[in-house]
Amino acid sequence: GGLVWRSTDPPVVEHSLFGLNDNRDVAPADLTVGAGVLLDTDPLFVDPDGTDNNLGGEGWFDDQFALSQIAGGQLVDSPALDAGSDLATNLGVNGQSTAANGIADTGIADLGVHR
Repeated sequence: GGLVWRSTDPPVVEHSLFGLNDNRDVAPADLTVGAGVLLDTDPLFVDPDGTDNNLGGEGWFDDQFALSQIAGGQLVDSPALDAGSDLATNLGVNGQSTAANGIADTGIADLGVHR
């Protein structure tokens, strides 16, 4: 995901993931969204606060932002799976993964960090 800034006013955000974030503003109320935006949707990360149950800060190293995927061993699929703007190969993320078990992203790219 990412921001797509066009010569429109206001700018348009496409194929991006805005997750729930403990009552902080997720995005401006007047945000113009295009295709593929998951707004106010739980992305179903595997374990975002890690085994220490501390999100970020000094305990960041165990935070797991992989997407929940049945193919990755979780019980449900994240809504961010196959929600990208193009094929993983066309976006250069084929062979990379959004899954906890490292399974490669194929077909339509997933939203989220690829590693």
